Amino acid sequence: MMFFGLVFSLMGWGNSENTMPAVMGDEAMAQQLIRLPLKDDAEDWVTSLESEGLRLALQKAAIKMEILDPRETNFYFVDHKFFFRHVQRMHERYEKFLGEPLLAEAERLPSRDEIARLIKFNRRFRQHIVSESQLNKDRSDTYRETLTETDYLYRFWLAVQEARCPFFYVEVRRAALKKMKNLLGAEAYYQGSYLPNVPTWRYHEE
Repeated sequence: MMFFGLVFSLMGWGNSENTMPAVMGDEAMAQQLIRLPLKDDAEDWVTSLESEGLRLALQKAAIKMEILDPRETNFYFVDHKFFFRHVQRMHERYEKFLGEPLLAEAERLPSRDEIARLIKFNRRFRQHIVSESQLNKDRSDTYRETLTETDYLYRFWLAVQEARCPFFYVEVRRAALKKMKNLLGAEAYYQGSYLPNVPTWRYHEE
């Protein structure tokens, strides 16, 4: 284990701020491996750490971090030859969702039935605008802008739908929450605001 401590030191984990002890349990090792940006040349070293206890600890840590769905444990950290790639994959997800909304945020979203109704109305509204644009060629620019706004709102509510659906894996649901935040804006998102399902502001224009 002294060798592994030296390796961590060479990787930048031997300084006062990022010290990793040379001897640690599977749970602590799993959390550090997920957080470490491992390059391909570290494969032999990481593979040498593999054990049944570490594989289980990696699954447990990734689930707790909400970067792995429990249903994915059937194929993540199961096959020895993919161990290193799976560690890298968990780090990629860790970086992707660092500081992003957790699944608990999905509980405050509208019901799945309500979301489906809003999306359906959005698509009907779009069809209506397309029909109107064909009858009023002189207002083509306005209709084009309205369609762009309608599709933007459609993407937002699709993200809401994906975040709310329990059948999707954790990665998909958190990616949807992240997309919601980006489309809405962080401040509005954390205030619990939503975008309308159609560009209602068009009806308030003078």
